[in-house]
Amino acid sequence: MASDALLRMAEETHHLARDFMHQNQWAAAIEELQADGLEDFLVPGTLPLDRVMMEQAHVFWNCSAGTESGQGRWAQGPAPDGLGEFEYFADPRPLTTDMGLAPQPNPLLHGTDKQPTPPMSVGPNPRGNGHDGQSILDTAVDKLTGNR
Repeated sequence: MASDALLRMAEETHHLARDFMHQNQWAAAIEELQADGLEDFLVPGTLPLDRVMMEQAHVFWNCSAGTESGQGRWAQGPAPDGLGEFEYFADPRPLTTDMGLAPQPNPLLHGTDKQPTPPMSVGPNPRGNGHDGQSILDTAVDKLTGNR
């Protein structure tokens, strides 16, 4: 139980750090737009820093093919918030050894049919509604057009 709470807290601080990085990333990109005379920008600084994993707060994780994203203002140089320098991770790795792999479930707990389940005749999108195999849409169209 305690380890679950610690894990959730660690995930929260990492997510806050990522949000922190994203805010700085946008601020840096907008700074470029301002330098080009294309945009004006103002960001409030209300994020509680004691809840942020600061070692990740200015790290740009390249999750794209190639390294072109490292050329932007958002990946290098001083962060607009004045609290750090942008750092570029070209090939980021998870911050945990947990790969998110759950153990195989007991197959007796899941009743999956070996054959495909036939279409339902009731429910939100029934295959037929008892009117000569017509779909509910066909029945509605017939009622609206007076065909039946």
